[in-house]
Amino acid sequence: MTRLFIDGLFEQNGLISLDKKTAHYVSHVLRLTDGNELIVFDGSGKEYVCSLSLMNDKVLLRIIDSRESERTPKKEIILLQGLLKGQKMDLVVQKATEVGVKKIIPVVTGRSQIRKTSKVTRWQTIAQEASRQCGRADIVSVEDAVSFESLLSEVIPSYRSFSTSAVKSRSIC
Repeated sequence: MTRLFIDGLFEQNGLISLDKKTAHYVSHVLRLTDGNELIVFDGSGKEYVCSLSLMNDKVLLRIIDSRESERTPKKEIILLQGLLKGQKMDLVVQKATEVGVKKIIPVVTGRSQIRKTSKVTRWQTIAQEASRQCGRADIVSVEDAVSFESLLSEVIPSYRSFSTSAVKSRSIC
């Protein structure tokens, strides 16, 4: 069954109205017709089984069933990934999403060849697509890149269950 991510899903009286871009994707790219069923999710962990209704210029989805996703990870896994160049980071985001990571934090280390990036939005889009393809109903959060020093002083202390001594002892920077 086709899966579709809708950002800011708004349901009213059991109907979901699609914006112009998504409606074009459903009717012209996927070539779904009146009565076809699809699964819609918004990243919150809930899925909706819907039936497609084409009305004039509008595409509406009638909600048949709503359920919590079975593929939402039980544990919160945070990936601290050294910043990679080229398309390698794209692949890491995609595969991390598929295996159940909840959050990805790119880290600029002493040996990183890249110091700044503007690809966070791109990585978030890749995470959305990977979630759609692998059946997850939640979306991986991809944070802005942080320096290794900032990671040790600000990010890691905010997670109480994480040991900073283990990270400091394994540091090669």
